[in-house]
Amino acid sequence: MAAKFFYVPQTNLLGAGCLNEVRPQISVLGLKKALVVSDKVLAGQGIVKKVTDQLDKNGIGFVVHDETTPNPTCVQV
Repeated sequence: MAAKFFYVPQTNLLGAGCLNEVRPQISVLGLKKALVVSDKVLAGQGIVKKVTDQLDKNGIGFVVHDETTPNPTCVQV
């Protein structure tokens, strides 16, 4: 089997008002879906919902994975 190249660009939005940049950033990349990676604590505090609300508002499909541990190791990733 030949090796395959699979590139997944990453973008980190930080700071006040960063959620307003979700749609423009996803549009620049030409993407239609998002993977939201979090842990149970942030999900439980409603932080993840703020992100997914923005995705919903902008018609962007998403999947939430909230099974990570805070500061995951390379093995966990």
